[in-house]
Amino acid sequence: MIDLSTTAQLPHHHVSLNTKARRDVTWWLKYLPLWNGRAIIPDPFWSRSPDLELFTDASGGLGFGIYFQGRWLNGSWPSHLSDRSIQWKELYRIALSCLLWGPLWKDAPVPSTRPAGRFGTHSPASLSTDSLASRLAFLQSRAIAPSIRRTYSAGIRQYATFCHSRQWTPFPASELQLRYFASWLSDHVSFPTIKLYLAGIQFAHIENSLVDPFADAPLLRLLLRGIKRTIGLSSRRRLPITMSVMRQLKGALADDPHIASKDKLMLWSAFTLAFFGFLRSSEFTSPSSTHFNPQVHLARSDISFTSNGSLLLQLKASKTDPFRMGCSITLSPSGCSVCAVRAMHRYLAHQHPGNSTPLYFFSTGQFLNRDKVTSILRFQLQRLGFATESYASHSFRIGAASTAAEAGLPPWLIQTLGRWSSNCYTQYIRTPTSILHAVPAQLAATHGTPLQAWDPSTGQCRPS
Repeated sequence: MIDLSTTAQLPHHHVSLNTKARRDVTWWLKYLPLWNGRAIIPDPFWSRSPDLELFTDASGGLGFGIYFQGRWLNGSWPSHLSDRSIQWKELYRIALSCLLWGPLWKDAPVPSTRPAGRFGTHSPASLSTDSLASRLAFLQSRAIAPSIRRTYSAGIRQYATFCHSRQWTPFPASELQLRYFASWLSDHVSFPTIKLYLAGIQFAHIENSLVDPFADAPLLRLLLRGIKRTIGLSSRRRLPITMSVMRQLKGALADDPHIASKDKLMLWSAFTLAFFGFLRSSEFTSPSSTHFNPQVHLARSDISFTSNGSLLLQLKASKTDPFRMGCSITLSPSGCSVCAVRAMHRYLAHQHPGNSTPLYFFSTGQFLNRDKVTSILRFQLQRLGFATESYASHSFRIGAASTAAEAGLPPWLIQTLGRWSSNCYTQYIRTPTSILHAVPAQLAATHGTPLQAWDPSTGQCRPS
């Protein structure tokens, strides 16, 4: 029907349906009422062999071998197959893998088991039998953090869906396609998200040895500048959890009848550790309620106490430490009711997390993750009468920086405590209104000397 519609010279012209078009309409009328409403759109960000743990190889004279997630099979060629071509034998290993384990790959696009990119094979043919090929593909897949790859995947899925709706081939992308996509995104997401999605598309091109469409795209850069000036940056601004809010949170948790006693101790320990440790949410929570990696995420073995009563926290990895160099954070008792050391002692006295489980988990067995921290935090703040939209798990880190500035800690110390590598920590500090209210009086009380102006003709200063 699409081909037939292109025969019209002008939009108002009529088109006569031929036999093929009528059959097409009949097919749709027959099967459309039977459609269950579900459409399978494969993920355009292809699964790599190391990610899927699928590896196969074949030898012309010896035999074949296949491996999938701990399962493996190998064999030699029988006499009636030994004379087959190497192309047939290479295809045989893939077909055998599909026969054995194909049902486990449902909805997952599976590329060639050679060292290939997400959208096709780009390695030389000589690498297909190289013993380093699998190692090469594995290391390259670890070039970016899994969280960034997930964000990139979301952007690529949006882009592929957009291209399919306009009957465009997504890859390789052209500057015109990217400009249309960015324009469409401007009505749906914020400008930083647009930049992030475009970065994902660029990374997909680089990773798959495709021509980088961003290398020479002046019109795209102009469009992005126009989008930024039109829709602006994200106006979302997180509010800080200050010491005053922490005291109120402690009372709210203690009075909540819907939270188990052990869970109250766990949550209060997590809140105080996040606050006094200037922690990012990923540094004290698990990625989900069921997933935990003891080599990356916070475990019981990462907590210890010194002889003078301080708490030692060992961070194995963080956002600014992707290579897992690790760092140690020392927290001493605060001497007041809001104390991370005391909260940790009380939590560990009633809960005994093992090294194979995260430090923080509920009495039901579910792990404490970022979404759970945010939802519980907002619920408790709502009970206290706060407007909760601007609070999230990151508010503890923001509150720690703001409280430190209000307490008069020097900037270099705030930067050290928060493990910031630049002066971006200043964006986390929320200046208290009490300080702002005192500024006019402080300015009016200034008794300085008259200002001096430089006179270039005499080379001296004179009263202005």
